[in-house]
Amino acid sequence: LPRDLRKIEKSKQNDLVPSLLVRQNGILISLLNYKALIKPNMVITFTSSGSGIALNSSAHLSFMNDLKLRLKNSTTNQVGSDPLPYEFRALEAIFISALSNLTSELKVLLAVSEGVLTDLEYSITRDKLRLLLIQNKKLSTFYKKAGLVREMIDDLLEQDDVLCEMYLTDNQMGIEHYDDDHTEIEMLLETYHNHIDELVQMSENAISNVKSTEEIINIILDSNRNQLMLLGIKFSLGLLSLGGAILVGSA
Repeated sequence: LPRDLRKIEKSKQNDLVPSLLVRQNGILISLLNYKALIKPNMVITFTSSGSGIALNSSAHLSFMNDLKLRLKNSTTNQVGSDPLPYEFRALEAIFISALSNLTSELKVLLAVSEGVLTDLEYSITRDKLRLLLIQNKKLSTFYKKAGLVREMIDDLLEQDDVLCEMYLTDNQMGIEHYDDDHTEIEMLLETYHNHIDELVQMSENAISNVKSTEEIINIILDSNRNQLMLLGIKFSLGLLSLGGAILVGSA
């Protein structure tokens, strides 16, 4: 329906909020930079013009190659076959690519943040504090983005009827699933839920370290400010004593 596709259109400029809609004979997923309509026998991918990822980029080509390989019912190492249904293999390929990008992004953020925090142990400068502020904002954005993905998977795991409707191939063949008859998709989602939960915890720890460093820096600056005020008081007392001696000498 147009209202379902409107989510894909709007997310071109904002890839932050993920969504997974299950409809009759179709799963519409928008996960970060990946947007696709999964059918029982085909996958339609949508370009994400607002994300800055070109169709000929290495990330997109790698995703398409992995998707094709999985949809051919083959594992990535060409050994054996994947027992999952067609739609679950497509869904797994999207989750793998999206979480791989998140993992790479977090590694870069953690490396830069740790470098800034290490430099601040030796000296505190305006440039370092500005860089720390920028990294804190990036970590907060990543934490929010990863948290939304985790919330999306949590919502799916709580809806038994939606999980049963995700068996597109079985539903097309007349094999219906009811209640808790959704072990395959539940295990798949729980696997990637654990992965994204680990990323959320790592980013949360990094944000906590940055905030702790900011608090320590504020304490150090307050201490320096108090020492300057004490020095000013001592200087004023010295001037007052000198003024008293000059007054006595003048008298």
